[in-house]
Amino acid sequence: MSEVEAQVRPQLRPESWLIIRRQNRAPRQSSKRPLPTPSGSTSGISSQSIIPHAENTRTHRNDAFSFNNIQYPLDSSTHSQRAGSAPPDLPPYPPYRVDGEPAIKRERTYRGDNTARSIFKENFENLGILATEEEPIDEPSTSIGADLIAQGARSLAFLKDRYVVNDFIDRWFTGCEGADDISIEGVLKAWLRGLWLCHGETLERQDPDQLLRLSELLWTNTKKPLEYDGNTSILEWADRATGPNIRWEVIGTIAATIGICVKYVDPTIELFKIHKIDRNALAKQVNIVSNACVKYTQKCGVFDDLYVWLLNENWTCSVLVQGLNKYESYKQGGEVISTIVYLKWHLEIEANAKIPFFLAELRKRARACAFCAEIGGASFHGRPPRLQYHYWNMEPPLDLSDKELMLDRAELEPVLRQLDKNGFGTAEIISRGTWYRTWVSFCMRRADILDLSLRAYTDEELLRLAEEIERKTEEHWQNLPTIIRDARHQRINPAHSSLKQLYLTILRQGTRSNELLLQRVLIRRKLATPERMIRIAQAALKDVLEAQTNAEMASNYQLDLTALIVVHGLRAAAIIASELFKQEQLPVYPIEPLLPRSQTIRDLSVFEDRLANVDPSDGLYEMSQSGRNMLSFVLDKILDHKGDHPVSASQQCPNPESHEQSQQQQIGYGQMEVDMVGNSGVQYVPYMGNMIQPEFTFEPPEYLMVADDNAMTMQWLDSVDWERQGPPMGFL
Repeated sequence: MSEVEAQVRPQLRPESWLIIRRQNRAPRQSSKRPLPTPSGSTSGISSQSIIPHAENTRTHRNDAFSFNNIQYPLDSSTHSQRAGSAPPDLPPYPPYRVDGEPAIKRERTYRGDNTARSIFKENFENLGILATEEEPIDEPSTSIGADLIAQGARSLAFLKDRYVVNDFIDRWFTGCEGADDISIEGVLKAWLRGLWLCHGETLERQDPDQLLRLSELLWTNTKKPLEYDGNTSILEWADRATGPNIRWEVIGTIAATIGICVKYVDPTIELFKIHKIDRNALAKQVNIVSNACVKYTQKCGVFDDLYVWLLNENWTCSVLVQGLNKYESYKQGGEVISTIVYLKWHLEIEANAKIPFFLAELRKRARACAFCAEIGGASFHGRPPRLQYHYWNMEPPLDLSDKELMLDRAELEPVLRQLDKNGFGTAEIISRGTWYRTWVSFCMRRADILDLSLRAYTDEELLRLAEEIERKTEEHWQNLPTIIRDARHQRINPAHSSLKQLYLTILRQGTRSNELLLQRVLIRRKLATPERMIRIAQAALKDVLEAQTNAEMASNYQLDLTALIVVHGLRAAAIIASELFKQEQLPVYPIEPLLPRSQTIRDLSVFEDRLANVDPSDGLYEMSQSGRNMLSFVLDKILDHKGDHPVSASQQCPNPESHEQSQQQQIGYGQMEVDMVGNSGVQYVPYMGNMIQPEFTFEPPEYLMVADDNAMTMQWLDSVDWERQGPPMGFL
């Protein structure tokens, strides 16, 4: 044990905590000195904390973080095993496949048969010579010097006021219930209890010498793998990463979770006023800290579950703070995927003598989160995904709440018995476990649709694959719980909690997006007509507008509602606006048009007003304003339309053939090029000489703003690649 460990982590009995606390309160003999400035700092962490220290002592404490009746182990050697807590005769956990049927043990490993180990096994295993299992070897690649220790000490400034940290963590799990990350409330609060109990006064005083010692302890602990086995409970696992065992992964996850909460909640909530905190400044500060903690952990060279937690939360925080279109955010997503493959989590994940059940489920959650986020991002940008579910074992996590995952094996067994044959609970409670188990399969269909849009299939292949996508989608719907199936075509139910309403709304919009994108692919290849797409877009737009009027959802899930309106709503509104404009150009206006003119214009006007309310600090702000300008331009063109079309008394909505011919007559050869390009994966822009903007945007080109040419406007509307606009994060 090093000298620092001997001083900061002494071998003490539980009753010796009073001595430690008195020692921490004792004034230092030496005067305070500033932390040394690193010579090669790359973290960009300021030595000044944005969080102001409370002027007066708080009169209350958050009960969730109180230390009453806590017996905290001082060292990893004092952790007791779960002897007798799990009877040996308990049956194994029931396995489930993504399609809901009990899993059949297979030899499929997704490793391929070209590795040296496979060749060795094929040729020598029959002789009794077994190839050893390939396991990643984690070795620290960098010695920890004074510069890194000083950088780490500066990263601890945001923990100066524990009440700020506790309040935002508590708000995240009580108000938002951790809706957009993989951290569990019980684990995160256990980490905070250990952190405050062991190092709270050091962090509050921010004494440079003590912070340097704490930073060195963090570096020392992070260089050691976290030890556990199949009998380790989730609280034991959490305790081994906090208190005297505190690690950089934990510090970074706490920082990232605060950043996610700050960006998620309504900017007008009382917490910002109580603590006198600038919302955007706090979000940026903790994002800098979480990014720095990722680098610290990488230097230590230990990559495990805690590292994946940190990567996931930091990625989400960075997207919310910096924006989705930044290269740094894209690179962070790739880091998550690479780590999951490196740790072999893309293979089958199961609890065994080495891996406790809760950890296996959390790994499945992390895998599902990475997959859904990557497919959503690829759909958003219209780029190939960096993973394929064909090569991953996509068994989703069971429908278990965070509280149920915190249970011991004996307590969890009755809960597992209550799951139905498809792995869902029967109590009609929707949690993150429900969400992941539901959405993974729908996200696989999104990946299939993305594949159709990027690859050059023949018409026959395209129709066959589209039919298969629809068939698999319907099969999955039938395997879902009744409460989710019923919400497929229902409006928002005010009797549900705001979180349940949010989950069901996102599921509705996500699956409708799949349908819209599939119809767009078929329409661009002239294999479908727009009637069905328009009906789906109308339903999506009305649902999004209704969600915006829910005050409780707006307070707790502001970011989700913004994503709903900017991503799903804008896609639907753009499709409706372009189709309404085409309808206005028909030589004979139908008596029963596909889009009722007055109602459609009102809906689009209300939606345009909603886009104007997006917070400028939101990562989707630029996209929202670009879409708003597009809608405003199209509505102006429609409302300024000169003259009325003659109406035939017998004229109904045109049939698909006449509707298609009318579009071709109006838009000329530009649309024909869509059919020639097909779905080859090359972004299509109809030929307009040198007037086309070089980069994708919703903004109408400048030449359309000055030229009153409806045919050119229709060409531009058809050139906008709406199917590129998918969900920014996987949960949509």
